[in-house]
Order: sequence, then C-alpha cells, then structure tokens
Amino acid sequence: MADTCLDLIGPTTVSSDSRISLLAIASRTMNNLQDNGETNGQTENREDDDRIIEILKAVVSSREYQLC
Repeated sequence: MADTCLDLIGPTTVSSDSRISLLAIASRTMNNLQDNGETNGQTENREDDDRIIEILKAVVSSREYQLC
C-alpha cells in the first residue's frame, strides 16, 4: 500500500529510511484497524480510506517530497 501511495503522488524517489517509515506507518495503521475488529461494509471502506489518507500525509511530509 505504501508503494502504491508513493506512485500516486508522483515520480519521487525516497530514501530507504523514509520508505521504512512509510511501511511502519502502513503496518501500524493496518494493525490498529484489525484491533478494532470491525470489518463490515461501510466501516471497512471508511477505514481503508483513513489508512490511505494517513500514508499519503506521511508521503507528502517526507523530506524527499518537500524538496522535489
């Protein structure tokens, strides 16, 4: 998911440290969603949207994105 979000933002190459951070955010967000135990229709879709938003916010906050 983190790689897909990077592709959506544009042709930005991020450092391995930034990529690791993005993967950690994606993993943490996914774990938080699973801990909630809610997997029905609209709730699941909203949570997917929230996860994507969190990852995109992290991408645009990265040093590489800010300097391109």
